[in-house]
Amino acid sequence: MLRKISFLFLTLALAACAGGGAATESPSPEGIESANAPAVPPLPGEEITIVSQTAFLDRWGRFHIVGEVRNDSPQPLTDIQMEVEIGDAAGASLLVDAAGNRVAALLFAPMLVTLAPGEVAPFAYSYDMRLGTPAAYQVTIAGYRAGTAERANLVVEHLTLTDDGRGALYLTGEILNAGSEWVRIHALAGGVLDAEGVLLSADWTPVFMTMLAPAGDIGGRDRTPFVVQFPHPGAGARTPTVYLDADLSDPPPAAPVAVDNTNAYFDQYGAYHLVGALTNQTDRPLDLVLVAGLYAADGTVLDAAAQPLPLTLLPGERLPFEVSSFSSLDFNPALAGRLLSHAVRVDAGRLSGPQAPVRLVTSGDQVTQAGSTLTVSGAVTNASGGPLAQITVLAALVDEAGAPLASGYAYIFPPAGADSIGPGEARPYEIHIEMAPGVEGSQMLLVTLAQGEIGR
Repeated sequence: MLRKISFLFLTLALAACAGGGAATESPSPEGIESANAPAVPPLPGEEITIVSQTAFLDRWGRFHIVGEVRNDSPQPLTDIQMEVEIGDAAGASLLVDAAGNRVAALLFAPMLVTLAPGEVAPFAYSYDMRLGTPAAYQVTIAGYRAGTAERANLVVEHLTLTDDGRGALYLTGEILNAGSEWVRIHALAGGVLDAEGVLLSADWTPVFMTMLAPAGDIGGRDRTPFVVQFPHPGAGARTPTVYLDADLSDPPPAAPVAVDNTNAYFDQYGAYHLVGALTNQTDRPLDLVLVAGLYAADGTVLDAAAQPLPLTLLPGERLPFEVSSFSSLDFNPALAGRLLSHAVRVDAGRLSGPQAPVRLVTSGDQVTQAGSTLTVSGAVTNASGGPLAQITVLAALVDEAGAPLASGYAYIFPPAGADSIGPGEARPYEIHIEMAPGVEGSQMLLVTLAQGEIGR
């Protein structure tokens, strides 16, 4: 039976929410199926319990159903599928499939991939109200299958909850590996509970190191900062909580990359930038992801960010990097005033060895400055001898010793009506870089690099 709600409830929930910002669907964590994936038949004798489910309207009028599921079976379960129904006052379904057709129900997955016996995972489903106002909803278990789990000994520290005043909550903290073996984190989610322990709002995050070294690692790889953003539920006591899906793992292949931090600054808008250089100390090309944490004097994690390096790092090569888009600290003077230190590390779990990339050369490069905004422009020619699906151009401003002071990148796509950038074709590029106020770009040296992606 559908759970009944009233328009009065929705109105009050909306009025109680603080802040603003466009609400969007969160993508699914890696390994979790989409909303229209087929259900997995339940296994005999096993059981998953929906611990709680509740609903609220966010600041922007988006309807959220939130709750928790618990594995009450004696074995790990995975590929959990849930079914949601949302109806209007007349009993008609408000859900549509990917093709835009009305359907009675849709499938989605909780925020953790696997649940060991007794473990709990959050779930959330959001609806944009375009087809009408919900009057009733229901979430049920659609299927699951047996899985495997070898759980790690992880400790959560320095949890901090920040209200941005615009309709979002940010949960930051640090995960420590307290064990003697490597750990792989498959999924991480966070949320807030009311005074009775009922989940009010939650979401998953990709911002964390997916592999943690054994406790006491000299390079600090036994810990990771994280940040989770989720909609403000608008009511109730808010106690932060974290959900982890993590197992013991074999050590990753050795792939030493030196990280050299060379500059950090706030730009004119209050956004924070970390700049540095990476050196590939292996004999193979590497694609990698950086994870950065920002810390207060007492070790509190103020914010975190994950940034893929836009270019492949060649053996022995030194490339500039920039990490920015710190969602909680940016434009928040109170948090910014507590910032004391930062750390940038390469995620060993998101490091791959692709084939040697197609490197290209830029031409006509120039830097212009308007206030604190630097614009790097020029052109790049496809000299690969074949078609390219896209080109990435990275620009860095460095000092006389070659230390990066600012960096940015841009993607170049095929011209309108074409599916590739042809051999010998030249395309313009333009990169905008926000510097610290008062910095003169003319006092820096410009370095540009370009890489082509071969079309498939």
